[in-house]
Amino acid sequence: MPQLLLKNRIREVPDKVANWLLHSPIVIRDSSHMDYGGVFAWLTDNTADSSFIYSEITGYYLTWLCYKANIKSTDKLRKQIKGTADWLINRALNDEKTGFWYRKYANEQDFRRSVYWFDNCMAINGLIHAYTLLGDLRYLHISREILQLLMNDIHAMAYTIPWNGNLVGSSNMELWSEHNGPFLLKCLLPLIHLSQVTNQPHYLEIIHTCFEKYASLQKREGNFVSNIHNNTFLHPHLYTLEAYWAYGVVAYNDTCIQIAKRGIDWILNRFNTEGYSGYMDSEGKPLLNGIGSDALAQTIRLMTLMSYPDQDTFPLVTMLMEHYFSESTSGKGCFKYGYIIENKWKNDQNCWSSMFAYQALDLYNNDASRKLLLRNPTFLI
Repeated sequence: MPQLLLKNRIREVPDKVANWLLHSPIVIRDSSHMDYGGVFAWLTDNTADSSFIYSEITGYYLTWLCYKANIKSTDKLRKQIKGTADWLINRALNDEKTGFWYRKYANEQDFRRSVYWFDNCMAINGLIHAYTLLGDLRYLHISREILQLLMNDIHAMAYTIPWNGNLVGSSNMELWSEHNGPFLLKCLLPLIHLSQVTNQPHYLEIIHTCFEKYASLQKREGNFVSNIHNNTFLHPHLYTLEAYWAYGVVAYNDTCIQIAKRGIDWILNRFNTEGYSGYMDSEGKPLLNGIGSDALAQTIRLMTLMSYPDQDTFPLVTMLMEHYFSESTSGKGCFKYGYIIENKWKNDQNCWSSMFAYQALDLYNNDASRKLLLRNPTFLI
């Protein structure tokens, strides 16, 4: 496709993605449904597939709604923000009010009763945004109470961010998402947010200490490893970079921004004839034949926010558009996930990939959106 036509298409796609996110079955929109406002992680073409509502993804969705409402607020958006925020505190919040159950399958009556700090914090970041827009103190109060527990745990663990909110069970060190690691720095995003909303800078003291501690984990080449084999999975690597970028902007800390930039440069320097790999060994050699659309969109977002030249960013935008965007009848307007760790292409209609891609393209297209993120990095989904 000629570059001019592709540029025009890049400008048109975010509206199609927003339409899918707002009107597809990815979100439960029936106000009489017990899980009204909850958001599915993905949908598939296979009706036998058991999809699940996910607290982490619902938190991302809430932040995405508030991001859109800050650019242009509508009654419809505000109604959806309230429905999604209320689902988190009325349905997903555990009885002790210490966190959010992480998932609920469509064909089951109850939640899978595990609590994870990463999921908690993505939900809380959305709730604080909802409080800012709607003024409902319930959202602020529960966010503050849970974040205080997080700060207590961080202090108790010598400025290490805990993985498991249940504080029971063992970690699987083979899987990046099932043990402590630098990706958990993104859990500090709602603490940054809370310091802004409450005008209480003491929250930033613990944040600063954590960022200083984890900086030593960045390899000389620029990557953060993801498991005991010293391999790097791009998705959590980018979560780490997002956290450093956000704190760097808020705290005017150029060291943190440079950490994020070195991490992006490490990715760009790993491009080969097959494209980008979403999973690399300790020497930077690909362990995966492609990349997930989530990590690709995350890379584009940070490159745009850190003002990388268009000659570097545009090829990645082209890749995202040409290989992952769906215009088929099923899932029209979504982004497909792409390559998963088992080296297979996953063709689901992926919610978080679609939100990440929407924001990546919106930032790429619009100065106003970039300025919004630079004013308030906690809008980074």
